[in-house]
This record gives sequence, C-alpha cells and structure tokens, in this order.
Amino acid sequence: MECQRCGTCCRKGPPCLHIIDKELYFRGILNKSHLLTLRKGEKVYDNIKGQQIILAEEMVRLRSKDNQRTCLFFEDSTNSCLKYAHRPVECRVMKCWDTSEIEEVYKKDRLKRLDLIPSDSAMGEIIKEHEQSCSIESIQKKLTEIRSWSDKELGQEIGDILSVDQIFREYMHKKANADKYTLNFLFGRPVRDILKSLGFGLNSY
Repeated sequence: MECQRCGTCCRKGPPCLHIIDKELYFRGILNKSHLLTLRKGEKVYDNIKGQQIILAEEMVRLRSKDNQRTCLFFEDSTNSCLKYAHRPVECRVMKCWDTSEIEEVYKKDRLKRLDLIPSDSAMGEIIKEHEQSCSIESIQKKLTEIRSWSDKELGQEIGDILSVDQIFREYMHKKANADKYTLNFLFGRPVRDILKSLGFGLNSY
C-alpha cells in the first residue's frame, strides 16, 4: 500500500519533533512561531494511545491551526502539506495501514526547547527561569494543597504564578516583538490555560 494523501492523520493533530528534526529549525524551514512546547506534567492527547496522558518529559511539536486539531501546514483545499518536502520524521514514517514504524519512533529522542535555544544564551536563561518560577509540578503541588475554593492564602500563591507567567510573556513581547505563537514555544501554553485544563476555576484571578 501507499499513502493516498487523504489528510486524515494531519487533521488528527500535528507531529511531535525529534532530534533528527533539528535541522528543519536551523535551516529556517521551521521557526519559533510554528512550534508549541508542551511541558512536563501537562495533560495532552496521545495520538498513538488514543487517550489523555500526563507528559513525563517536555516535548516540542508543530502547532495546530487556531481552534482546531489540524496541523498548521495542512492545506484543506488540496489535501496537501505545505512542507511536504521537508516534513518531520513522524510524518515521514506515518502509515495509517501499518503503525509499527511510527510507534517505534514516537517516544524516542523527542526535541526540547533547549535543543534549539542554547542553554547558556540569554534566551535560554529566561526559559529556565520561567520554568523554575512557573513549573507545572509546582502548580499541581499547590492545587493538591487547596482544601477549599476559599483558601485565600493558597489562592494568592496561584495568582502569583499567573502574574509571573504574564510578566515573562509581556517582557518578551516588548523586548523581542514575540507574537503569541512564539511565546507558546518559549514558555509553553499560558498558565491560565493549563489551570483550566486541570479543572481549577479562575473567576477570582
């Protein structure tokens, strides 16, 4: 069999990136605004397992189109990929009639932000500082400590994390003119969105 290019896999969600895909970034085929960071501890949909999982490690993937699961580079009108000649490894090995190869590749050598941004660069230091201040692990720890929605002290701590996350994003927007997509690569999804996915009400913050 061979791919019929029906676009079904592209509509189910974008691929994760792996170390072998680094060249696509460094050659300028992909840039920061094309990418999304999913951080350790985040709840995500696993396309292979077909269910929600909690990420054990950070990963970077192509982002979806706004308010869709469809890959950013999928062209609906022609059922084609705008980056087909330079598609990531997961796309190259994906065969809907035989998933053995994608299953073999799927969890190996996944790309992280600091594989693309030098760890000792100014941007690398900012990423590490944000992760230390706004880690999902620390958010989850605080959520487990909340005994009631009226617990003002812990509620304030959650509010503080929200504020710090916003400060980082505003700084990079002003300093580097980073758009929302670039910010979601540099810092992952906004903490506000992550809290909502964890079932934490934000009416008070």
